[in-house]
Amino acid sequence: MKNKDETPPDEIGTLSTDGRTSVKSDVHESKEKPKDRKKRNIWFVKAFILTLFLAAAFSFFSEFTISGAPLVVAICVLVFLIAVSIVFDVVAMAFAVCDPAPFHAMASRKIRGARASLRLLKNATAVTIVCSDVIGDVIGVVSGASGATIAVSVIRNAEGLTQKLVAIAVSSLIAAITVGSKAFFKDFAFKRNQKIVLVVGKVLSIFIK
Repeated sequence: MKNKDETPPDEIGTLSTDGRTSVKSDVHESKEKPKDRKKRNIWFVKAFILTLFLAAAFSFFSEFTISGAPLVVAICVLVFLIAVSIVFDVVAMAFAVCDPAPFHAMASRKIRGARASLRLLKNATAVTIVCSDVIGDVIGVVSGASGATIAVSVIRNAEGLTQKLVAIAVSSLIAAITVGSKAFFKDFAFKRNQKIVLVVGKVLSIFIK
């Protein structure tokens, strides 16, 4: 015999502090909205295309400047790539922590770059991902390949064991310089985030009216 007080399994709720029963809606909450799924898929395609284009551009640049070039030129190109990676990492950190409120006041006073900065801050997540993950990772891969090219030019006439040791030393040095520099400048970006964002806005205001 079925008890009338029994509640069907899909309507079982939780007892709240005021004694009322609230029905769980986990199934409905867990469903992803089609609009959100579409935005995520579009962003994935954009990130893929942007990464492909940047990887090709930086690889083309490093290949034609380092391959067959003197060692000094190759090192300068490598330093340039690492510097670009650090700059974009600083920009990503600044946008991740920057408060947009002061820029509304700057825009009302018509300070140059404030409006462009606000546009970017409205899409701070996308800016951070592009600068840190997309550009940073691409340059990291390209700088590693450039380091390998430099190592080959250094160890061209060396013995087998010496070649391996030099290659390991060059790769380790590149990684240490890159990671150490990013760690140092991230603290700078955290403290000076508003100024960095405004500088980026000023630069973009030259191209975007």
